[in-house]
Amino acid sequence: MKNAIICFAATAALVIACNHEDAPAKSANTTGAFATGNQDAVKRLTEARCERAKACNQLGEKQKYADEAACTRENHHDLEADLRSGECPGGIREQKLANCIQEIQNEKCGNPFDKISRLTTCRTGALCID
Repeated sequence: MKNAIICFAATAALVIACNHEDAPAKSANTTGAFATGNQDAVKRLTEARCERAKACNQLGEKQKYADEAACTRENHHDLEADLRSGECPGGIREQKLANCIQEIQNEKCGNPFDKISRLTTCRTGALCID
């Protein structure tokens, strides 16, 4: 009888241990901070800003930028300083970068409120992985 009880208890323990739902698999990155390289982010943001400048007629004589090359040069320089490895050693959050680029693309020409929204979304602290 004692052996039957031990056998029953062991069987019950095995059934209980094996009869549970597995916890959902954790992503390798639970913070949503999939990284993009700093230089790639600088390149993509420069392109987005210059496309916006072009769409808003900010390229040309007496405009914000003399030409597309000037736009690229100035934005690349500024962004490279803001997003350098020393400022963002862990890289750039891909989703935050995508949000920033979307804000740039959606910004209306000459609308200061859209610019404020973009500045908030695209600030270095929001983009950098801590």
